[in-house]
Amino acid sequence: SDVACVLGRIGGISVGAVVFKGDDKGVELTQENVGKINDFCYFLDDHDLPLINFVNAKGISTDIKVAHSGVLGDVANLIFNVRNMRKISVVYGKAVGLAYSVFAAKEMNYDYTFAFCNAKISLFDTIEGAYVEFEGVKYDNEAAFAAKYADENQDPINAAKGGYIDNIIEPQFVRQYLIASLQTFVR
Repeated sequence: SDVACVLGRIGGISVGAVVFKGDDKGVELTQENVGKINDFCYFLDDHDLPLINFVNAKGISTDIKVAHSGVLGDVANLIFNVRNMRKISVVYGKAVGLAYSVFAAKEMNYDYTFAFCNAKISLFDTIEGAYVEFEGVKYDNEAAFAAKYADENQDPINAAKGGYIDNIIEPQFVRQYLIASLQTFVR
């Protein structure tokens, strides 16, 4: 599976973690993996355990098959289930579109959202975003057009400036940031 749901301890604090295992393209959200995450988050909420997401996801496909599946209903249930949980997000790959909204957005009441310095955070993936951002602009090379969008809109610095993430961190320090964040949850 492209998504792992695990229980563990960080800094002596029990947590649940959702880890998206995708490659450079990121994990596509499906009814299967969203359902798995939803069941896991229900368990965490029932046992008052904080959630940590390690995000590398690109949202859902826009094809007709997905439109007729139950994935959007499962996403709605997931949003409902995690709304009051204590949660932290670490964007280590991509957080694009719906994946950012559900698994890292401050609007979803994430207590802390961190991103690695090479993370990609945006509303759209590169070519789709380029078409929206630069509507009406003529282009000769689609790859260069997409690269321009990615360069100007997907880096974590822009996300931090916009208030979409709390901090940009180096991968070797993720454990320290998580421990410090989790300690604020201890009652």
